[in-house]
Amino acid sequence: MQHGYHGLTFGFLVSEVVRRITGATLGAFFRHEVASRLGLDFQIGLPEANEARVAQVIPYLPDPQHLSPMGQMAFTDPVSIPFLMLANSGGYMTPR
Repeated sequence: MQHGYHGLTFGFLVSEVVRRITGATLGAFFRHEVASRLGLDFQIGLPEANEARVAQVIPYLPDPQHLSPMGQMAFTDPVSIPFLMLANSGGYMTPR
């Protein structure tokens, strides 16, 4: 039996654990406990006022001939766990 978990939804689970333990959102918790202490300009969640600072994400599909064996499996074997993790994105990876 094989098992894999979708990498793009892991944050939702972590966020809920943090919220239930601390009462704060993951963004507020990270800002207070990590970013502010290290002087980082980093946030989880985006206030509308900062949207102009965000870079556009441009999808990139690398040449499978120049990938590691794991990378080749992730991009060429549609039943592999890495491929399913990347492809089952619920639309998050779809350019808009």
